[in-house]
Amino acid sequence: MKISKLYELLTIEEKSELYNLIKQERLSNTFSMNVYDWCDTVNMSVRLYNILMSKFQNKPDKLVFDITQQEFFSIRHAGKKTWDEFILLRGE
Repeated sequence: MKISKLYELLTIEEKSELYNLIKQERLSNTFSMNVYDWCDTVNMSVRLYNILMSKFQNKPDKLVFDITQQEFFSIRHAGKKTWDEFILLRGE
């Protein structure tokens, strides 16, 4: 059976539960990712990519969820819109 057919058979509540499960799985995978790997995995704007790479490209031990708002805003060209995009992609 195709996934799309299976998805059509789900109720709204089941679709919502499936969405939450997928979101949790995505979050659990990104918790342990370093910034460099995360940037290559996630589809993001060029500005956000450049901001993260300029600061964390040479820091292989820096995890995505370890980046604080203060640390992010200390990076050149980082602003509220890029922070909002970062938070959204991080799953918060």
